[in-house]
Amino acid sequence: MDIYIIDANLIFSSILNIDSGIARFIQNVEYHKVKLYAPELLKVEIAHHHDDILKATGLSSREINYVKDKIYGYIQFIDDQIIPFEEYVKAMRIVRDIDPDDVTFIALSNYLSETLWTGDAKLYHGLKAKGYTKVVNYQDIKKIYNITD
Repeated sequence: MDIYIIDANLIFSSILNIDSGIARFIQNVEYHKVKLYAPELLKVEIAHHHDDILKATGLSSREINYVKDKIYGYIQFIDDQIIPFEEYVKAMRIVRDIDPDDVTFIALSNYLSETLWTGDAKLYHGLKAKGYTKVVNYQDIKKIYNITD
């Protein structure tokens, strides 16, 4: 079973378009023998953008919450506090000049020794440029799992 740490950009994208390739992959993780993990922080980030999601989709709050809960059902959330402080320090050294807001996702990825799946192009390319190999984007996922949208 493959495990990925999924970032907020992918969830945001999936909520905006539940029929997107990313959302379909998330909803079919069992078929692909994949487990998705995320820090609890992801829920905070999505909640912070609730009004933006409302505006972008034209859906009601109830409909947004339904879609969000559906997507969340495919993810195992990890309490950010179990990640050792040292992992945050290491992660900050990696992302401080890319996007410090992503430190928790990198810290969890490193702590669990699993690959980060990101929808953030700046983060993806920044990590790759630094030789960070445990990161994939949706294009990589499509290749790994032979997905054609």
